[in-house]
Amino acid sequence: LRADTLLAQEQAASTLGVLAAHSPGIQAAIARAGAIGPLVERLHGDIMQGTAALALRNLAKNSPENQAAIVDAGAISQLVELLENGMPGVREEAAGALWNLAADNLEHQVAIVRAGAAIPL
Repeated sequence: LRADTLLAQEQAASTLGVLAAHSPGIQAAIARAGAIGPLVERLHGDIMQGTAALALRNLAKNSPENQAAIVDAGAISQLVELLENGMPGVREEAAGALWNLAADNLEHQVAIVRAGAAIPL
């Protein structure tokens, strides 16, 4: 995610997203390696938004620890922004990430609504 080229960064984010979908152990290892912060940062860019949202979606799925880390990294407002203004595929990934962040967590649900996600959803 910190490679010199955008292509390498996008490939890394994509690979992490695919790997995170396979098991909680892999999700935890990716988070321990420090990937959450850089993925949240990529939500701001022009190119990797969908790939970053997909990776965050998969990291958040059924993982309260990763959900908390993703929220703490500031992802909610960025995901809501993508939900409102992103391209259709990016919107879908942002919605999936928000869904997984909200799962079984009332505090996250309230934060997502306060960030303005209720209207675009």
